Amino acid sequence: MRADALIESFNGALAEEITYLRNEGGRPLVVLDGVLVYRGQEGFLYSFDLEVDTFLLDGTPVRLRYGSRETRGEVVTVRGSELTLALYENLGELLERAEVFCEPWFLLAALQERLLDVPERNLRMALAVLEKVPARRRRHVSPSAAAGAQEEALRLAGEREITFIWGPPGTGKTETLARIAKLFSEQGGRVLILSHANVAVDGAVLRAAARIGAPARSGLVARYGWARLPELRQSGLLASSLAAAGCPELRERLKELEDERGELLAGLRAGRPRGERLTEVERALRDLRARLKEAAARVCRAARVVGCTLSTAAVDPVIYMDHYDFVLVDEASMAYIPQVFFAAS
Repeated sequence: MRADALIESFNGALAEEITYLRNEGGRPLVVLDGVLVYRGQEGFLYSFDLEVDTFLLDGTPVRLRYGSRETRGEVVTVRGSELTLALYENLGELLERAEVFCEPWFLLAALQERLLDVPERNLRMALAVLEKVPARRRRHVSPSAAAGAQEEALRLAGEREITFIWGPPGTGKTETLARIAKLFSEQGGRVLILSHANVAVDGAVLRAAARIGAPARSGLVARYGWARLPELRQSGLLASSLAAAGCPELRERLKELEDERGELLAGLRAGRPRGERLTEVERALRDLRARLKEAAARVCRAARVVGCTLSTAAVDPVIYMDHYDFVLVDEASMAYIPQVFFAAS
């Protein structure tokens, strides 16, 4: 099939999925103790406490239901158990309990755009990933022989443009991926590690960093985006952590402002009168976070091995506007086929 016809087919299927997600809305996320932080050009900024740990990308479209009222908006940020939303309507100073319906269809809409923007020079590789591969005779590999199979996978990855590696759980696929990342980085190439889930990306990045052996502070390996595993968050490999370490004055100021913001919000929830200081603090925090985000982007651009989710790769120009010599997709069978096509481009 020609590339333009295939992309048109992909985007048609994604459009159907987007329509379904827009109409379905998904299960609600319960948020508590909402406080109107300030009224700005982007809408009415509210801070909520989360009932459960949640990951939402900044900019995710949402619907919020409060009693019989409903409005739309988007995610500003998630910090620990706090969710900040910019809503289109003012629902009052305090919202005791509300329901948030997240609308991840925008991730698929971004993927549609990326597919239309695939560079002509990269289409051959993307199409080749979807071609049928010659069937190889299946053979049983005992646990004692698994190391030899990993060596074979490493050799094939070094020799071929495209390599598929399959194995049941516990056979060392992630470890093999880490060794492949090390091989390619030692050849001087830039490596992008992708997967459908944050947990999978975290595990692959941790393994790759351990194999490569460079200290986290070197910035040789970086995890871009939100990390699910505590080990990754504590490893120093997060691009945001590396950025903060390189800007100690911004990091200290951010902590001061976040502490002050927490005290001001607690005061509002306790019934204290609103002042202008909370608005000032929120604007200062927004500026600091933007500066730290740009610093994290610089970390990624300098890293030799970068890991993120397939969704982040499609929505964030820090990833999709950069250049990589090698792309490794972990748990590829769990991803949408258009995502794999995009990753190969």
